[in-house]
Amino acid sequence: MLRPWWLGVLMLVACISTARGADWSTCQDDLDRLRRASLDASDAAEEVDQAARDVESKRDDVESALSYLRLCGGDCWYERSQYNSARSDYQSAKDDYESKKSNLESELDDVASRVRDVESSCNYRIVSGASGQRPTTDRFCALLRRYKGRVGDQTLMESCRKSRSDEDCRKCLD
Repeated sequence: MLRPWWLGVLMLVACISTARGADWSTCQDDLDRLRRASLDASDAAEEVDQAARDVESKRDDVESALSYLRLCGGDCWYERSQYNSARSDYQSAKDDYESKKSNLESELDDVASRVRDVESSCNYRIVSGASGQRPTTDRFCALLRRYKGRVGDQTLMESCRKSRSDEDCRKCLD
């Protein structure tokens, strides 16, 4: 059976593009972006580590101030003010830690996005899912899952239902 001439051309183009596999220039660019994103995430992880140590230190200060407050006799104005100051510093350190942790998660999301870009442009599948979560290329689902435990399940489902079916939302959030 004779095929139309354009079918042969399409088959030739498909063979050439399959043999070529990846766009190596784009692959290199995406790998460079992944490296920069990884360095940013590493810096953010260092900030989280320092913030966690600050929280521990401030917690120790609160415990110390509390022990002095318990030991004080009649007029405990100074000890009470030291305790209140230590509690305030501890709360600020906790807030700073949570902020830095959130920033790290954002940087890690960027790394994950860059990994997907590398997989696509380099035509190479990188093994993922080591964290126990299923890997996804659906950024909307990844964003929703990131807020699980921070935002109520009902709120997440309502947000999801604005653009997806109930079944898709359940799959996305499970």
